[in-house]
Amino acid sequence: MADVKIRNVPDWVVNWHRKRVEKEGVSLEEHLRRFWRNGASWW
Repeated sequence: MADVKIRNVPDWVVNWHRKRVEKEGVSLEEHLRRFWRNGASWW
């Protein structure tokens, strides 16, 4: 698996995903993997 860094993400985007992480009970990394793997279809 590749190691990817994303910079300059607006705070509101990170906070939005952190709220989802709290509900899902997974790490932010795992949440983002799922988000991108699913094509962000529920966005």
